[in-house]
Amino acid sequence: MEERDHSAPIDRPLAPTCIRTLRLKVRPGSNSWLKAGAIEVNQVWNWANELSAKAARPYAGKPQVAQRF
Repeated sequence: MEERDHSAPIDRPLAPTCIRTLRLKVRPGSNSWLKAGAIEVNQVWNWANELSAKAARPYAGKPQVAQRF
């Protein structure tokens, strides 16, 4: 089996990036519904961010002693 040098860079072409901007008109009556949806999405985003931060450092924080088995 042959050993690879892991420090050598891999030359790959970058994937093409495509960005599309949508412009939509929002009805005035939809403002409260959109705001409520934005709050819900923000809460889910914050929860996922906190969860991934905890998973990245699972032993951070004050150590705890197991009390019950």
